[in-house]
Amino acid sequence: MPNPVSSNPANTHTYSIIESYRVHGTPRQRTLLNLGQDFNLPKEQWPTLMKLVRDGLRGHARLPFEDEVLCQASQDIMEKLKRKGYDVHDPRDDRDAILTNEIHHTDTRTVGGERVVLKALDLLEFTQILQTLNFNRDQIHWAIALVVGRMLSPGSERQTYDWMCERSGILELLHAKRPCDRTLYRIAAGLYAHRKTIMDELFGNTRAVLGFTEMIVFYDLTNTYYTGRKKGAFLHHGRSKDKRNDCPLVTLAMTLDASGFPRTAEILPGNASAPKTLRTAIEQLNGDQPTVIMDAGIATQANLAYLKEAGLNWICVQRTKTPPVPDREPDQVFQTTHEMNVRAWKLGENDAERRVYLHSEARQAVSDQIITTKRAKFEAAIAHLNEGLTLPRRPKTFAVIERKVGRLVEKYKQVGHHYQIQVVNRAASARRKDSPDASVGV
Repeated sequence: MPNPVSSNPANTHTYSIIESYRVHGTPRQRTLLNLGQDFNLPKEQWPTLMKLVRDGLRGHARLPFEDEVLCQASQDIMEKLKRKGYDVHDPRDDRDAILTNEIHHTDTRTVGGERVVLKALDLLEFTQILQTLNFNRDQIHWAIALVVGRMLSPGSERQTYDWMCERSGILELLHAKRPCDRTLYRIAAGLYAHRKTIMDELFGNTRAVLGFTEMIVFYDLTNTYYTGRKKGAFLHHGRSKDKRNDCPLVTLAMTLDASGFPRTAEILPGNASAPKTLRTAIEQLNGDQPTVIMDAGIATQANLAYLKEAGLNWICVQRTKTPPVPDREPDQVFQTTHEMNVRAWKLGENDAERRVYLHSEARQAVSDQIITTKRAKFEAAIAHLNEGLTLPRRPKTFAVIERKVGRLVEKYKQVGHHYQIQVVNRAASARRKDSPDASVGV
C-alpha cells in the first residue's frame, strides 16, 4: 500500500510501497519501492491499484473492463519490483534457509596458490633482490604479481594482466595498486635486463635455505615455435622439437642442478647450434666446479676439450654407434629410482676418461616396441601404395610413386634404412636388409 512519508518541513511527501510481515510473531514492515513525489493517484484508488499489482505478480489475467490508468500504473510498478528482484512467491518465513548442496557466489578470486608462491618468494628474499636493483615499491609489487602469474597461470603479459585483475586476489594480498595494461610489459623488460643478477641471487638463496651443495648440473636446450607474422631478433627457422619446421623458433637453454632447481636460463635464436652454447652456460656458473651432464648432441670433441681445460668433470652419451651388449657378466647391477634394473660394464679408461656401457631391459623393450611400430606403419604405407595401383583415383604414375616412396623413407628414417627399396615402372619392392624373407611389394 502506498504510504506518505514526510521529507522536509515544507510538508511535501514522497510515497512508498510498504510490505508487512512477521518475525517470531512480531509485525514488521519493509519498503519495497519508492514511488517519489509525483505519485498523484487519488487515495481511494490505492487499494484497487495494489490489488492489480498483487494479481499481476501472481500471474492473474486482468479483466477487460478495469481502468486503463490503474492498469498502466500497476504495470510500471510491477516492472520496477521485478527489476529489484522482488518475488511475491518467496516464502515469508522468519527462518534462514541454508541449501547444503549448492552455493552461489559472484566475483570470486583465488588466493591459495598465490599464498604458497608468495611464501616461497619471501623465503628467497625476492623483494630484497629487487630493492637492490632500484625497483620502487609499486614496481616490486607488480614484478611479484607478474612472477606469481607466470607460475600459476602461464601466458603473455596481457593474459597475466587479465588473470590478476579478474580471477586472482594477488593484488589484494600484496596491497598493490592496479597496474595499467602496458605496465607489465615494462616490468618484464626490467626483470629480463637484470636476469643474470636475479638468477644468481635466487639460486644462492635457494641453496642457503635448503642446504644443498652444487655437485651436478644438467644442461640442455629446447625450443618452441611462433605463428603469425611477428618478426624479432630471436625468431629463426631451425629444427623444431614440435615438428613445426614451417614456423620460426626460439630456443631456451637451461642449466639445472641435481635437485631440478634452475641454475641459469637463456633465450637464444631459434637456429642456435646446441654445441656452441655450452661455453656461455659454463661461464655463467661464476667459477663453480660441478659435474656437467649433457646429451650426445652437445658432447662434441671441442666441448669435451673445453671442459677438460676448465677442470670440470662431465657425464655424456658417446657420439658413436651403439655397440652390442657385452657377452660377459656385468660388473655392477643397480636399480634406478623408477625401479628399473640396469646392468653396467666397465669398458676401460683412456686419457682420464672412463667409459661405461649401461643396459636396461625395460628401456630396450620400449625401444624395440617403437621400432616395431614404425616398421609396421612403414610397411602398411608401402602396401597402401601397392593397392592403389589397381584402384581408381589413386596415384599410379612412376614419378608420383617414386616421390611418395622417398617421402615415406624420410618420414620413417629411423627404420627406412633397414629396407632396400627398388622402384620400377608401375611397381616397386621393399625388402628388409636384415631379413631377406620379409618383403612387401608395391
